Amino acid sequence: MTRSVTKLKDIANELGLHPSSVSRAIAGQAGVSEGKRRLVLETATRLHYQPNALARGLRSGQQRVVGLVFPDVLNELYSSAATVLATTMAARGYLIHLSITYDHEEAERKALLSLVEHQVSGIIIAPCWRRDREVSRALAAIPVVEFMRSTGARADKVLWEDEEAGYMATKHLLDLGHRKLRFITGVPQVATTKARVAGFKRALREAGLEDDMDWVRFGRTVPDWHRATQELAVETPRCTAVIASNHIIALNTLEALNSNGLAVPGDVSVIGLDDPSWFWAVKNGITAVKIPWNLMADAVGEFLLKRMGRFDKAKQQWKPTTLRFPARLVIRGSTAPPRGLNVATATPQPSAVPGGLHVKHTAGAANKLG
Repeated sequence: MTRSVTKLKDIANELGLHPSSVSRAIAGQAGVSEGKRRLVLETATRLHYQPNALARGLRSGQQRVVGLVFPDVLNELYSSAATVLATTMAARGYLIHLSITYDHEEAERKALLSLVEHQVSGIIIAPCWRRDREVSRALAAIPVVEFMRSTGARADKVLWEDEEAGYMATKHLLDLGHRKLRFITGVPQVATTKARVAGFKRALREAGLEDDMDWVRFGRTVPDWHRATQELAVETPRCTAVIASNHIIALNTLEALNSNGLAVPGDVSVIGLDDPSWFWAVKNGITAVKIPWNLMADAVGEFLLKRMGRFDKAKQQWKPTTLRFPARLVIRGSTAPPRGLNVATATPQPSAVPGGLHVKHTAGAANKLG
């Protein structure tokens, strides 16, 4: 037999109190004596009362939920960041609501409007492109931090040096002597994709090569990237090096090369703009431009918590801040001079290229979070 759900009015009837007094006692609000509060809590326990946190939050307008809006969680960067953020927020009494957009604008739009409707306390988003006016107006009263990706919206941002990462990876391959490169990346409209391709093209121009967009392959999904990697393995003339814009693309690249009998790095060098655990765990390792995702996830969580604590919905008296994390090259066994090139003519970069964290405050913001 199913037990009926105990409501506030049941506790009130049991004790002969008004439901509002019971509600204040359970919520720990003022206006209730300590003895009455203790009696209410004991009765609530005896009757197996379970408070509806969602309903209470909607009534008070103080929902302790943080929205995460990410393109996917197949990418270890986002799944790991979500885990860090869930832990960080739980320690401060917040729950996480995760929305997946797959880099579709309409999916992102619906997710953001839904979070606003449910009155979340704040939002962390890896935006796919841009926001329309309706979404921008809706988000004006909620603290928002953009993570990994940036739009033109007025928001705090925690970003990676994507253009420098694309440049660093390309220059490493060029210094090894490669001249037939392929860059496989994500959706062309996304800010991170644009920046990484810009770094790729800049390195080619500096080397006196044409920044040919035919060398770039775009994709949204795993099947897109799988198809692109299979094509590069059989094309003629074949490239000698591949830059994979994330570890999923790198994995597909290695699989395509292996299935076609091509050795890494003997036939084709591979470098990833990412550094998941398996990059250094596989034999000889995968050369990478490392993303400090754990530090970035910590930073974006603390950023949002500080902003939620100081956000003035009425006056909007805050100045958006951009925090950028550096790219770092880690050379392992998946990159080498192209076959037939005299190794002495190649000029590989050091095994690690350090960079310093720097903060950019927009609109004249101070050094501290506004």
